[in-house]
Amino acid sequence: LVKYILSKYEKYLLGSVDLVTFASKGLLKDQTKILPHRVSNTVIYNGFWKREKIKNKIQYTINNKKQIRLCYTGSLYGGSRSIETVIKFMSRNMKYRLSIAVYEKFDYNLILDLIEKYGVKKESIDLYLNVGREQSILMQEESDILLLLLRTDGKDRSYPTAKLFEYMESGKFVLGVGVTDCEANEIIKKTNIGMFVNHNELSSFDVNVIDSVTYYNSNIYEYSRCAQVTVLNDYICNAILQ
Repeated sequence: LVKYILSKYEKYLLGSVDLVTFASKGLLKDQTKILPHRVSNTVIYNGFWKREKIKNKIQYTINNKKQIRLCYTGSLYGGSRSIETVIKFMSRNMKYRLSIAVYEKFDYNLILDLIEKYGVKKESIDLYLNVGREQSILMQEESDILLLLLRTDGKDRSYPTAKLFEYMESGKFVLGVGVTDCEANEIIKKTNIGMFVNHNELSSFDVNVIDSVTYYNSNIYEYSRCAQVTVLNDYICNAILQ
């Protein structure tokens, strides 16, 4: 009943607007069927704040290191994010060390159970609860690979999370894990900031492939908030002039 009432109210609101912005192409595609034909629409991404120059050519040398540090910060939504495949992946190589910060006690206990299930040494995983943004960024800076975990059921395939844009400005290799048919995967390919693997295939992923490629982040500034504000400004101005 609640969903029905909300959908009716949504259509009512859309009936009285001229311009609509969406946070991703996927969301725009999903909502196109309920938009009135007269309504103009565009996509404005969350984006990242960083203004200084990000290196647009990166050659990673991760496998030369004695220890490969991976990092994930964020919520696991009760296990719907692909954390189990990450813990299983950790058990394959003694060089891996994982820093992971979650915001809920439930997720914290879930990880402890998975560590025991897959026989991963506890000292290879640094586990934190209720970490603030500053410490989260510091953890990312100290890591070699940033994990972007998406839902295993694909329910977030239409929406690239804010975490992706936060990772963009780090200059670190981003390893996306989830359902590959998603907009986050498209953006990672377009900006060339890393790779995306299906959550069922992470356990066989070979990190050696990371060092074999030079990454050119030529399209990354398209997703900066400065660029997105320009897109929004042009969109509104063009609509006013029509």
